[in-house]
Amino acid sequence: MDKVHISPTEVVTIEKSPDAVLVPEQAPKKNKVLWTCVTTCFFLVILTVCAGSLGFLVVNGSAKNLVCKNSLSDSYLYQKLNCSTPGLSSLNLNPTFSQGKTIESIDPSKYTTQEELITKIVDQATPSVVTVVAVSPSDPAAFSNGVDGQSQNIGSGFVVREDGLIITNSHVVSDETVQYSVIIGTEKNSIPVKQIFRDSANDVAILKVDKTGLPAIKLGDSDTVKRGNTAIAIGSPLGDLTGTVTSGIISGLNRDVTAGSGDMFSQSSKKYQGVIQIDAPINPGNSGGPLLNSKAEVIGVNFATTSGADSISFALPINRIKAKLTEFQINGKLLEPYIGIGFSQRTFYLKDSVLTGALVSQVQVNSPASVAGIQNGDLILSVDGKSLENASLLDIIQTSKVGSDLKLEIWRKAEKINISVKVGDKSSVVK
Repeated sequence: MDKVHISPTEVVTIEKSPDAVLVPEQAPKKNKVLWTCVTTCFFLVILTVCAGSLGFLVVNGSAKNLVCKNSLSDSYLYQKLNCSTPGLSSLNLNPTFSQGKTIESIDPSKYTTQEELITKIVDQATPSVVTVVAVSPSDPAAFSNGVDGQSQNIGSGFVVREDGLIITNSHVVSDETVQYSVIIGTEKNSIPVKQIFRDSANDVAILKVDKTGLPAIKLGDSDTVKRGNTAIAIGSPLGDLTGTVTSGIISGLNRDVTAGSGDMFSQSSKKYQGVIQIDAPINPGNSGGPLLNSKAEVIGVNFATTSGADSISFALPINRIKAKLTEFQINGKLLEPYIGIGFSQRTFYLKDSVLTGALVSQVQVNSPASVAGIQNGDLILSVDGKSLENASLLDIIQTSKVGSDLKLEIWRKAEKINISVKVGDKSSVVK
């Protein structure tokens, strides 16, 4: 730091002349009183006009737009007014996704038996479930009618918006050398997929077809799911067994699983955290299909099963998918929120306390986490005040808005510290 030299202040003494005479202040004149009144009235009128204008701006939302437009993104007013693009907040695990016209939920209490309830759920949901078809580009005719021998049913999905938006897994449509089409419900003919938006990190893909008036299935709330709840899966296992229904219960929550290459996946092994475990049988071809609750609402996307074990399958929580759909509505594409760390859920028992959180095992170079100062061995205890004892850090990151700040409480070297990290977009990282 440069040294700044300040010279001492000079003191000037003014001596009063003995001949000086103090002249008393003259009394204010009448016109001065009149001027004061006029000035006061003028300012009152201006204040009234400003207050009225401000009220009008607040009522129609223009005030917020004006402030947001002219404020820096890291300023107090910008953050306080939530000026960032609406739709996703850093901890919003159940964002609003506009589906348009959807199939309504059902009331389980109206059905006397479990069999009757499941039958109703299946009948109501089936028109929204799709079979994903891979078609060889060498045969355009097969792409138009889906009957050629070179077309193959490879997975499942479901309609989430009546104007032709469909959800499936990214691994189902990972092969970019082929064309894809979908068969909706019990329809006979397939519909070509015009656009595919993939997020391989989350195993989510959005398909767009040129058809309107489709039966959009209602999306539920996976945050309310509990072990023992009813779980119903619909899809096309083994490709040809379209419309297959399996049922069971939610057998586990917040599971960490590694899905590897094999019949189900064309990608290398990846770890998925915070997923739902079910005992309803899931097989290759079920991937991308809906997991339903007892209200016929989607609570998950079936994506993986196990080899060498029975009745252990997994689904991605629907709130994670809803976050991606909201993001898609805002940006017209899928972003990949990330902070650039590898971690695992761990619990440490200390002498006088128990610490549970996400133990950082890797920090990517030049990632948001690296820039923020996160280190290997850090134990992340909470995010924005939300404890990680029961919450999934991956869910929090993947449902955060790109560009938002996450305030982390970290246990490092026997003391707690606070670090703020800005969520980045992995899809924009140069590889």
